[in-house]
Amino acid sequence: MRFFNKFKDHFELTSTQASAVLALHILLVACLFCAPILSKSSKELAQYAGIIPTPQPPTALLKIKESLKQDSLFLFNPNDVTDLQMRQLGFAPESRKHLTNYRNKGGQFRYKKDLLKITKIDTAMLHKLQAFVQLPEYKTKSAKLKYKPFPKQKPKAKKWTLDLNTADAEALQKIPYIGAKRAKIIINYRKALGGYHHISQLEEVYGMDEKSIAFIHKHGRIATVKIAPISINRAEFKALLRHPYLEYEMVKTICNQREDFPFTNIAHLQSVLEWDDQKTQMARPYFSFD
Repeated sequence: MRFFNKFKDHFELTSTQASAVLALHILLVACLFCAPILSKSSKELAQYAGIIPTPQPPTALLKIKESLKQDSLFLFNPNDVTDLQMRQLGFAPESRKHLTNYRNKGGQFRYKKDLLKITKIDTAMLHKLQAFVQLPEYKTKSAKLKYKPFPKQKPKAKKWTLDLNTADAEALQKIPYIGAKRAKIIINYRKALGGYHHISQLEEVYGMDEKSIAFIHKHGRIATVKIAPISINRAEFKALLRHPYLEYEMVKTICNQREDFPFTNIAHLQSVLEWDDQKTQMARPYFSFD
């Protein structure tokens, strides 16, 4: 009553006006308190009042929610496991995303160890799930050796050889890059020399191909050496000039030298003609000093 009188006197209201203002305030407070209840439907109000029982979630959903709260493991195949099952098994969000993307791109898990490689699960997690992964272990090669039959060996071809001092034109033409014309040149040079005594002398033949010389080095030989040496001190000028190793000026020098100082050996001839050692060795079988 004291509050009412102070309120009325403060705002200079009559008793009726003051009563009306207070009643309006009480009504506003009541509306604010009852607004959440009034906003509900009649069914919800009935449930709120306890007239109708509140519905409970389905039993299956409750079981799933309950199982998600627990760390339960079960058999699963990473090729068809669902996201919900991966959560229940304890897969991290990054692992679930990586596994799903891998399958969407056509990837497939064949062995248990593939799970660690693809989904980036740590070794502790893999060890925990290993017994529940429905995939085979990695197959190792069998200890049994499979013996393969030895391949049939082709019969070795007979070694092909060629004697440069007895080969005719037909035999020489079997050598790569040697035709009838070049075979004739080889035979003519052989006659002029008096016979080959070393295969490298083919390099002196005009027009010889390097491949042909390499082939003869591999398959050729000097089996027959019947060289009739020319006497440096007694042979005629023309006979000496016909030999490929002696040029005109050399023959002239030999003939002038032997009249007063006959040649005694190949070293004497080398010093007069100023041959190098290689030329001297090639010429040695073709000259005598009697």
